[in-house]
Amino acid sequence: MIDSISIKNVATFNSSDHKLDNLDSFNFIFGSNGSGKTTISRVLANPDLYKDSVIVWKNNVRLSCAVYNVDFVRENFSVESEMPGIFTLGKEEKDTKGKIKDLKSKIEDLDKKIEDKQKLLYGEGDISGKKEELNKLKKEIIDIVWLQKQKYENTPIRPALEGVLNSKEKFFDKIFEFYEKHDNKLITYQKLEEQARSVFGKNITKIEKINNIDFAALNKLETSDILSKKIIGKEDVDIGGLIKKLDNSDWVKKGVDYLDKSDNICPFCQRPLIKDFRLKLEEYFDETYSFDIEAVKELKRKYSDLSKHITEELNSIIKRELDMLDNSVLLPQIELLNKIFEENIRKIEQKAITPSAIISIDATNEIIQNIQHTLNLANEKIQNHNNMVECIGDERIRVKNDVWCFLVNEVKVDIERYNRNKDQLNSEIGKLEREINSFKVSKKESEDIIKELQAHLTSVIPTKNLINGWLDEFGFKNFRLETGQDEHSYSIVRSNGSPVKDTLSEGERNFITFLYFYASLRGNKDYTGDIFPKVVVIDDPVSSLDSDVLFIVSTLVRRLIWSISNEDKNTNIKQLFVLTHNLYFYKEVTFDRNLPAGSKSKIKFWVVRKHEDFSNIINYEKNPIKSTYQLLWDEVKAAEENPSLAEQSSLGNTMRRILEYYFNFYGNIALNEIPLKFDSDERVIAKSLLSWINDSSHSNFDDLSYTPPMSDAVERYLSIFKKIFKGSGHLPHYKTMMKIDD
Repeated sequence: MIDSISIKNVATFNSSDHKLDNLDSFNFIFGSNGSGKTTISRVLANPDLYKDSVIVWKNNVRLSCAVYNVDFVRENFSVESEMPGIFTLGKEEKDTKGKIKDLKSKIEDLDKKIEDKQKLLYGEGDISGKKEELNKLKKEIIDIVWLQKQKYENTPIRPALEGVLNSKEKFFDKIFEFYEKHDNKLITYQKLEEQARSVFGKNITKIEKINNIDFAALNKLETSDILSKKIIGKEDVDIGGLIKKLDNSDWVKKGVDYLDKSDNICPFCQRPLIKDFRLKLEEYFDETYSFDIEAVKELKRKYSDLSKHITEELNSIIKRELDMLDNSVLLPQIELLNKIFEENIRKIEQKAITPSAIISIDATNEIIQNIQHTLNLANEKIQNHNNMVECIGDERIRVKNDVWCFLVNEVKVDIERYNRNKDQLNSEIGKLEREINSFKVSKKESEDIIKELQAHLTSVIPTKNLINGWLDEFGFKNFRLETGQDEHSYSIVRSNGSPVKDTLSEGERNFITFLYFYASLRGNKDYTGDIFPKVVVIDDPVSSLDSDVLFIVSTLVRRLIWSISNEDKNTNIKQLFVLTHNLYFYKEVTFDRNLPAGSKSKIKFWVVRKHEDFSNIINYEKNPIKSTYQLLWDEVKAAEENPSLAEQSSLGNTMRRILEYYFNFYGNIALNEIPLKFDSDERVIAKSLLSWINDSSHSNFDDLSYTPPMSDAVERYLSIFKKIFKGSGHLPHYKTMMKIDD
């Protein structure tokens, strides 16, 4: 059952928390069209679609919700398709039903056996199960084994335990690994400690060798031909002879750079330049000259980059601080090499300034050979070290194995006891699991047999016949249900068997769909026909219905209320929500006469109103709508004042309700003799008005009466109604309620 509903951020409900709380078995919600009633029914139908709205279930037990609203009509009624069938148990042979009953009893017994075995397996409350005992047993042995870690973690054998020192489970697994394969090797702790000190005393690991440095490119640069080449201009130019004689090619080249700034004045003699002098200079310093100059510059760049790279490589080796490398020898060699680099770079830069000069740079071959020799000696030592480490690794593995075997021997008795108890528990657990599985298989087989038997027993036909019976009883002859083409659905046809297509009125469509919904409450769209506890929500079922049908629907809803309030053992409905805008329907379904006293306290009233485009929900302790009894008398008075506007069936039902309420209230009145005081025609009407009083008019459909229409029916109903009060001695009450002054 639902305890409360919180609605927010849905349709006309804003972000405020709109609540229906302290809900009970019967919840009546009144509101005008568009106030938000259908939104409430939609939240109940599909709560998962509305993330901001919350439904709180009693004891957190969620039931299915059967919701009748405009969505139900749209989803289940279509002139172009058939309505899904509602399966109910048919009236087949008793033997088959008995088999189903026996199988269900067997399933209940199997469920009990499964539950009992699962209690033994998993435990319940303070009683521990076999699996819990097994877990406890393992925890105990893990704690015992862990004491060995605590005992030896600060001793020389600790390195053999690394990798599992921070995990009880891993330490336990390691012990068991060696327990399974250990060869009963006995070794004293003293001997074990000596071995551990020898192999774990130093942090012995392999060392990466020093990478080789490529010095070959350096020698190639230092012996470049461009250094010994005298770079001058073209000598066969007429000014070339003088430049050669003076040997001032470099001086002239510098002067050329000033020509662009001298305004055609010679930068040397300060006189105007002779004709074609600039061209002759350009011819002298031709492409060959420029190419050689670029070669010198490229040599300087490459030499600078390579020397820098070699220096960085050597410095990185120094930073490793290798024991195998004699840095006292290597550092002076690197310093000397750097000085040679600096001097050679300076000389190459000088060559770029005076290209005609012939230079030679210092060779680095000798110092490089010394450095390479120092590095090779270090790598030899590293290789020797790594060879030793490989041997130490094998020795360490042997010592580690001895350590774990030693630890196993210390807890061997405990492990053997654990294994015996574990095997016993596993045997018991295996037996319980096999029994549970056997029971589950047997249960599944029984369920399959039930489904097969139910497939023969269940049918959509009883529901079809039930709805058609109601249509006949209520006087609807224009249409009926027939079984669909697949024999598992319904189609709506006319009395001659032709499909209704789109000829049903809106009222007829709503009425047949409501009957379909009402019938579905006692069946299931699943072929099993099983029914389950549910919450029923009915939203405005009387839209577009005439007064006769409205009264029938009201009676159907009241039957649900009566069934729930009397705790009918055949009903599966645990809670009811009724939402409507129709005043007559509302007063009919909220009429609480004939309900058990305890049920009246389970009725809750709500009104939904919309103000400034937003919905609000208001709770009322009592029925907020005007007294039902007074409203009934108002209808009689309105018919008295204008009989032509009153409908016979609606007025007759109203009069019946008044008589039932009033005379049940006073009681001990011999109403059965009153009809005898009327003539034959009036006697029929009198009986129809009084028959319900003794038969509980709102309990079931068989009490509905139908009086053929008469031309003066309204006036005759009003007259006989008044005579009933007069004949029973209660005319003053009639006059009071009709507001008649004596």
